Amino acid sequence: MYPEKEGPTLEVKEKLTDNFLKTVSAFANYRMGRIVFGVADDGTVLGVLNPEELRISVENKINDSIFPVPDYHMESVVTEGKTLIVLTVNHGQSTPYTYRNNAYRRTDTSTVKVSGEEFRRLSIQGSGLSFDQLFSDEENLTFQVLERTLKQAIGITQFNRDTLRTLGLIRDNRYTKSAELLADINQNAQSRTSVVRFGRTISEFMDRADYEYQSLLLQYEGALAMFDKWYQPYVRLWWGLSG
Repeated sequence: MYPEKEGPTLEVKEKLTDNFLKTVSAFANYRMGRIVFGVADDGTVLGVLNPEELRISVENKINDSIFPVPDYHMESVVTEGKTLIVLTVNHGQSTPYTYRNNAYRRTDTSTVKVSGEEFRRLSIQGSGLSFDQLFSDEENLTFQVLERTLKQAIGITQFNRDTLRTLGLIRDNRYTKSAELLADINQNAQSRTSVVRFGRTISEFMDRADYEYQSLLLQYEGALAMFDKWYQPYVRLWWGLSG
């Protein structure tokens, strides 16, 4: 019997099939792992008949099917007098590593396709950029709120595209995600703020304000306005009593 059991970083294969490429993607995307060819699912050591031929086939399949090509190496080991091929795949930095345009991850002893949201996270991670540095698809953005805020906060006298470049809101003549979030109006449905005042229970709504498709600065101002509307009288009363 093979001395190790399948798990998050180990998969055994009785023979070579294309299915192993999903696990190559998973290991390259998340953490180093090994695939051992010549071992049955129950751990029985079967060996491989033509080790060198299998090594060449594995190499060709990875190089032709995984994009980008991950860092890996193979070795022959002898267990119970039989030759096995051990493929070690290193965790890479150029995520996502895809097989047939999909990325995979390892969950215990199985390999599954990642969700769309996780695929985007891997893409951001592999780009070496934070979310706010990624390019936006928006082309016509205005920044009147940002201009007003900067003039009030730091007293700038001129606001133009150079200002946006300095702030990192324009890169290579394209708006970044940070520009999208600070623009007067945008189409980013994930950027929203909801402020709710509950009654005696969370089922009782006393007041609610939703801010979406607008600058984060406006959302912040709206949240402060809601706070002042309901809590400022209590703050003043508390200070009056404590004085």
